[in-house]
Amino acid sequence: MKRRILVSLVLCLFLVSSVYAQDGSIFGLRNKIFEEAKKIKDLAEAKNIVVVSSLWDTCLITVMQLDAYRGMQDIFNYLKNKNEAKQAVDVLIDWLTQMKATVEMNIRHLEPANLPVEKNLKMHMEVLKAYFSTLQLRIDQELAGLTKPKKTVPK
Repeated sequence: MKRRILVSLVLCLFLVSSVYAQDGSIFGLRNKIFEEAKKIKDLAEAKNIVVVSSLWDTCLITVMQLDAYRGMQDIFNYLKNKNEAKQAVDVLIDWLTQMKATVEMNIRHLEPANLPVEKNLKMHMEVLKAYFSTLQLRIDQELAGLTKPKKTVPK
């Protein structure tokens, strides 16, 4: 059963890799972060190449986490009984909780450092910081929405 869920999850990840509808949703933020990553990639000639690389990695990790979350949501289409649904909700809650911790760490790392940072790079850091702050709020909303069904699923 676990293998079947894992295979379904991987398949879903490939099928929904970049198609998300609502711009205001958590997945709309995924697209914004991905677009910002493309802009950051263009700064490869910057003096602070380590910072550029770190920002690029941060963006891609966040995008992959959001893609995985989207795939996990699709699992509900294949569940047959309420016990499986409860376990799936628990997995989603755990994933979002861990993702929230990662986003918090990303925000802390975007704070001004002692290193001099170029003006255009600093601008991208501020944009990412705003996206990550909004993402934190959206994760909280997702978690709130998931805990409601969790309470209604019979034990």
